[in-house]
Amino acid sequence: MSAVRSSLAFSFVEKYSVLLINIAATIVLARLLTPAETGLYSVAAGIVNVAQTLRDFGVGNYIIQETDLTRRRLSTSLGISVLLGAIMAGLFVASAGPLARTFNEPRLKTVILILSLNFILVAFAAIGTARLHRDMNFRAALRIGIVAAATHAGTSILMASLGYGAIGMAWASVAGICVFLIGNYVCYAEDVLLMPGFAEWRRILGFGVLASGGYILQEVGQRAADVIVGRFLGFGAAGMFSRANGLVGLFQQALMNAIAPVVLGAMALIKRKEQDLIVPFLHFLSFTTAVAWPLLGIMALLAMPIIEVAFGPQWLPAVRSAQILCVAAGIAVLGRVAITLFTATGAARRLFHVQLVAIPILVGAVALGASLSIEAAAAGTAAGSLAHAVYALHQVNRSIGTGWRQLCRALLASLLVTAASLALPVGILVEWGLRPDRFWPQTIAAGGLGAISWVTCILAMRHPLGDELKAALGPILARVTSVFAASPDRATFPVEGFLSLRAGRGPVLTVVVDAEEEFAWDRAFDAAATSVDNLRWTALAQDVFDAYGVVPTYAIDYPVATSPQALGILKEIADSGRCEIGAHLHPWVNPPHDCPVDNRHSYPGNLAPELEHDKLRVLTEAIAAGFGRRPTLYKAGRYGVGPRTVGILSELGYELDVSVVPYTDFSSRSGPDFRSFSAMPFLTRHDVVVLPLSVGFVGALSWSGRYLYPALTGRVGMRLRLPSLASRLGLIERIRLSPEGHCLNDLIKMTRAALARGQRFFMLTYHSSSLLPGATPYVQTEQDRQAFIATLTGYLDFFMGDCSGRSAALSEIKDHLRHD
Repeated sequence: MSAVRSSLAFSFVEKYSVLLINIAATIVLARLLTPAETGLYSVAAGIVNVAQTLRDFGVGNYIIQETDLTRRRLSTSLGISVLLGAIMAGLFVASAGPLARTFNEPRLKTVILILSLNFILVAFAAIGTARLHRDMNFRAALRIGIVAAATHAGTSILMASLGYGAIGMAWASVAGICVFLIGNYVCYAEDVLLMPGFAEWRRILGFGVLASGGYILQEVGQRAADVIVGRFLGFGAAGMFSRANGLVGLFQQALMNAIAPVVLGAMALIKRKEQDLIVPFLHFLSFTTAVAWPLLGIMALLAMPIIEVAFGPQWLPAVRSAQILCVAAGIAVLGRVAITLFTATGAARRLFHVQLVAIPILVGAVALGASLSIEAAAAGTAAGSLAHAVYALHQVNRSIGTGWRQLCRALLASLLVTAASLALPVGILVEWGLRPDRFWPQTIAAGGLGAISWVTCILAMRHPLGDELKAALGPILARVTSVFAASPDRATFPVEGFLSLRAGRGPVLTVVVDAEEEFAWDRAFDAAATSVDNLRWTALAQDVFDAYGVVPTYAIDYPVATSPQALGILKEIADSGRCEIGAHLHPWVNPPHDCPVDNRHSYPGNLAPELEHDKLRVLTEAIAAGFGRRPTLYKAGRYGVGPRTVGILSELGYELDVSVVPYTDFSSRSGPDFRSFSAMPFLTRHDVVVLPLSVGFVGALSWSGRYLYPALTGRVGMRLRLPSLASRLGLIERIRLSPEGHCLNDLIKMTRAALARGQRFFMLTYHSSSLLPGATPYVQTEQDRQAFIATLTGYLDFFMGDCSGRSAALSEIKDHLRHD
């Protein structure tokens, strides 16, 4: 899959670079050439390009799908390609005059004669191009394609500015093909310069006769409209229709021409390995339509501004035809997906059969419409494309064993994404309208909201394309949001290496309780507020833990460690092995009292290093005196670790720290910034293991949380209340694994999302004072307390049952971790 992703990346870069070059050239040429000149070249190119398919004779696609590609078969492929190229060139040289007389345009002869040179040049270039696609060497194809497009564009603009018109465009086409030939020689000199032969002609003709017949019919279907409109309605109308079709051409270059070669090579590789094609084909169908349909929908809605900007106001009469052709292109995508499958699997007979049945219907529908108007010709294209798509997918079902139900299920998901993506743009255009003299605000708003809606819908609806989108957007988001997010302060924790649970173990849950005094959370800190009455209610939660075999860690601060009543409650639990004891430093109630009692100094890491050390030493000794053993786990009060904290912990014999709150920033209140930290445990250079609290994201954009949320919670984002807005819209919400402020459903959603991302270590936390109604904002009444206990019970039941999880004391965790 990674090879396909990288190939798609190179293919898209090539096609979009070529597209930008062509758009720039088209904008210039639209102002240098008249509709009649453009129509003249379109008719000539349409005639010649149909014949180019016969010249190819399916040789390129034969090389891509052939299981055993030998030198003799390559030599024969080149021989057939060159022979047919020479024949085609000769035929067009002979017929150029009669064709010019048929269209009553003498210049048509010169244009056709020049384009006839391409038959010989392409005969050689096609072999190297096919090898590039077979080998999925799209990096080289990228370089060749960009240089060729630049050469074609530069030559066409130069010749048009010199007054050569359609003749100049023909010479530009020849120049572009020459660049392809040179590039292919550089990559595959031994193949391009092979001596042409015919030893394997029977094998190649068996594929080529049917494949070329199918592709001739396909070219007829694609090119016939320009010729038919020119014959029925004149070169001026043909020029208008060509510009309308040019809008669809932008789509073909922007998407289909980038995807199709990669998928062709990938499916051919799957076929050569004799693997099943049903799932890859359904993914290809679903992925392609999920991108193509919304894009074509936006192009149809914004056809007027796109045509005016790209081609100029003189082409605005083509808008209605362009909108209809966008619908036709959306339908035609289905047929093109099917044709790609037939080509990749070597099903040349089935490909020919589909084209033989469907293309005459398409041509007839276009001709019928062209007898009326160019809009009717576009409608005929849509009707013919529908017939082609239905019959082609029917043959896909017969070929690989898919069913209409499977196809409809894949297409329904894309249809829903398309409808949802276009809802806001349609609303904007209905409300504001579009006028030729004022369209920029509507265009920007509709296009921008359409793109945002599309990404959101793909992720929210869990479309199969979502996983690929995440893989593509993740690194981009990381770079973009790094501009807005604070730089990681790794000086606080000198990371030695990251840790994970050893293989073969399911999810593990630990519980850490901040056992502390009651204090007013919304008021100034008070060194005299040392009541620990809340510990009397410890049994309410401990009974739940005992029922599920959970051994919590009570991280106690100085008032708890020095309270005979609190010690009696916790020591009885600890002595029976039902809990463990850690340290929790609240500087304002912990001696020595040698600093101001204020917000900044409430974070231990903001204290002078000597004072932080002395306070923690006093706390450690008090806990050791009360429980008969020194604590080895530390949790900083208010999560306030600092640059010297880890070193102090190591000096005092601590092994574990649980102070990090991932993806969270306390710096606006003088605290630490943890936005760059994930939930993954890590080892510091002081041999202290850091176990971050369990914090995760839920919502449609939860996968991007570590990149997106720092930007949302930045200074600007907080002023605009973006986190709250994103949460209400169901886009992204940050949830800490705690019954404080979160209901059971929140905790379950967060856990499931984390498990899906591969997380297996979880830490549930809360404050002991939440068991005393009125002591914290989370529990104000007896009813709140009952709900709090119910949430604890429900979560443990979910984790141990639905998640097949288990609990572990923090002292055990270190032995279960390994370096990644």
